[in-house]
Amino acid sequence: MQQIWHEHAISRLSANNSNGTLSDRGGSKLLIARFPDKDVSRFNQPLDTVLPFRTMQKIFLTLFIWLGFTQSISAASADSPPPIDAAELERKIHQHINRERQIHGLAPLNGDEQLVAVARNHSLDMASHQFFNHVNLQGEYPSDRAQRQGWNQQKQIDPATVATGVAENIFLARLYDKVYTTKQDGRVIKKEYDWLDSGRLVRTIVQGWLNSPHHRKVMLSPQYDRQGIGVVVSGYDVYVTEDLF
Repeated sequence: MQQIWHEHAISRLSANNSNGTLSDRGGSKLLIARFPDKDVSRFNQPLDTVLPFRTMQKIFLTLFIWLGFTQSISAASADSPPPIDAAELERKIHQHINRERQIHGLAPLNGDEQLVAVARNHSLDMASHQFFNHVNLQGEYPSDRAQRQGWNQQKQIDPATVATGVAENIFLARLYDKVYTTKQDGRVIKKEYDWLDSGRLVRTIVQGWLNSPHHRKVMLSPQYDRQGIGVVVSGYDVYVTEDLF
């Protein structure tokens, strides 16, 4: 007997809001803004709906739709995922975020190569050492990492406050949306993947941030005017870091 199972990929996201130093202009007061990590696990919800059928016409129609769906999945599946260009994915994520900001009446974020380097290095660090957090294994927060890599920018927030730290969103995605597993006599004999192309990946990542109030607040904040996106693909995992200032 053959059984077909399907499972959904899990995406994880986390945000850290301006994890830096805010000081008054006179230098008499120093506030270290440390915000706790907020990890959110997001499951893609299945769209399958079971309905009662009372006529043969409905049964045939359903069979026709199911066969078409099965053929579509098989055609989209392959032994390996479609090639993903990390630099192109970074560019598309940056553009998609700016479209969302413009929809909400915000100025677009300028690309900053120094922030891109900081973001890429953190994505690479997470992929290489198999962790998912704003704080790296050395205990460095986003602003600590940025400062170590030469970030020394300052921004006037109000007449008495200067910002020096960076804000950060991170996302861990999969290259597939679902896996269809065929078992025979309890043994797995075939796996078919519903791979995500770059367009679907971009939408998954940006929409994931938008769906989370904390991440949305960071991404759509008028306080920031530049950002860097860093993407690293490791196996079936896609690590994404967005650093903003």
